Amino acid sequence: MAKHGDTTRFLVLGLLREGRLSGYDIRRLTRVRFRLFWSESFGQIYPCLARLAEEGLVRVAREDADGRKRVVYAITPAGRRAFKDWLPRPAAVETMRYELLLKVYFTTRAEGAGLQPLLEDFKQRSVASLEELKQFHRDLSPLSRRHPNHASVLAVIRLGMTVFKEFASWAEETNRLLASPAPHTQGKD
Repeated sequence: MAKHGDTTRFLVLGLLREGRLSGYDIRRLTRVRFRLFWSESFGQIYPCLARLAEEGLVRVAREDADGRKRVVYAITPAGRRAFKDWLPRPAAVETMRYELLLKVYFTTRAEGAGLQPLLEDFKQRSVASLEELKQFHRDLSPLSRRHPNHASVLAVIRLGMTVFKEFASWAEETNRLLASPAPHTQGKD
């Protein structure tokens, strides 16, 4: 089972399978493509690239682009093998960390009104993410299958759409629940 730090290396190798990239390019692509379900910082990417280079899984090159020198990385045959070996291995157990869920868990209905703006914000962010994914799906669905992972990309987008739709529904339902009068309870603070 992979740990988060281990997974960074395979995210980097996966992106490098598509072509030569700088550390900045890797960070940008991660933010654009994966931001709704994965994140990596420069502080994770650059040390990872250095380790991958030491292990012979990527090679480093310097190139001039628009008069600026930049360092780019390319995957090696050993990196391709490592990436291919990683794909079928069991994934790390997923974890969720939502502070809002802690607040809902520890609140009572009487205190619930204070959470309504937070729940509404969560709902709006979920709806915005859902709409963004719907647009991606509309844009990508009709494209020919020029890339071998076309169906896989659409599958990830569909799961994201399902999750964010449920997040929005949950926030709305929870807001209604917390807004309703609290039944008489024992053991109040």
